[in-house]
Parts: sequence; C-alpha cells; structure tokens
Amino acid sequence: MKLTVRWKGQEVQIEVDESGTLDDLKAVIASVFKVDPSQVRVVFHSQILKGNDKLSKYKIFDNDLLNVIISNVFVFLLVRLKLEVLFLSHQLQLARLDLKLGTLGLFVRNISEKKAFMELP
Repeated sequence: MKLTVRWKGQEVQIEVDESGTLDDLKAVIASVFKVDPSQVRVVFHSQILKGNDKLSKYKIFDNDLLNVIISNVFVFLLVRLKLEVLFLSHQLQLARLDLKLGTLGLFVRNISEKKAFMELP
C-alpha cells in the first residue's frame, strides 16, 4: 500500500505491505530519512501510535497521510547532560556554603573560647 509521510513540511511517498506492523512502517520511514527506527514516532489522526500491531488495527489504509516525529537522541542527551552539570554545580555551591558556614562556626567557637579564657579570674 502507498502512504504519504510528512516530516518538517516535506512529503514523501512510501510503500509498505498491507499486512505489515507499526515496526515495519517505522523501519521503512527510518530508511527514507536515514535515522534509527527507535527515533521514529508515527502520528495518525492526532495520536502517536504505540505498540506493534498490524497497520489495519490502527485503521491505516492505502493513500493515508501520516505525520512523523523524529526524536533526536543527541539533543535529548545534550539537555540531560546540561541538567546534570547544573545539578552538580548547585551541589558544589552548597558544599562550599557548608564549608564556609562550618569554618565560620569554628571561628565563632574559637572566639568565644578565647573570650571565656580571658574572663577567667
């Protein structure tokens, strides 16, 4: 069966077996756009299709238009890395603050001990 796939405003005609599954469809789409099939999300009638059932279960038939989302794993990993760096930076700032407060506490304790020592008769 022939299907039209739309991604980023670009429409491409593909051909898949009518008895094929969603994973088969994703594999064909992935080969057209030169990405990994795990990155392909198929949107049909405003719903992201999940599972690996036959295309007929999703009511996909000849000449239907499918929208595709290709998730970029690199961007996801980059965002995750930035979040981890921010978290570690925050943890480092907290550790420095704890160290400063601990040092300040020792300083105050030393002053009070010296003051107490000087007040002895």
